[in-house]
Amino acid sequence: MSESEQKWGGRAGLAGHLARALVFTLIGIFVIKAAIEYDPNEAIGLDGALRKLGDASYGPYLLGLTAAGLLCYALYCLVDARYRDVSANGSGDDTDDRTSSGAAQTGQLNRAPAIDR
Repeated sequence: MSESEQKWGGRAGLAGHLARALVFTLIGIFVIKAAIEYDPNEAIGLDGALRKLGDASYGPYLLGLTAAGLLCYALYCLVDARYRDVSANGSGDDTDDRTSSGAAQTGQLNRAPAIDR
């Protein structure tokens, strides 16, 4: 991954996580409000939080900004899925992996001692 890809992927991740934090904060506020007022009909989910956000006087602008942030989060997830290191030892190569196929084929894997009954 090049330096510019890392920089822009990190920026997209930051914007995306901020947008997600905004949406989940709104959901939490409405759930707490419903709990305080003892009205379970006031509890809303993601769609309700975005609808309330859009109904405000400045709502369309904030809703557009939130949508752009959620798209940034999607971009971040794609970059993360592409470049994440999922190797067993975290180095990207398996030359030092003791459970590689060569050890498995020769029977050199650590085994628990058999219990005689």
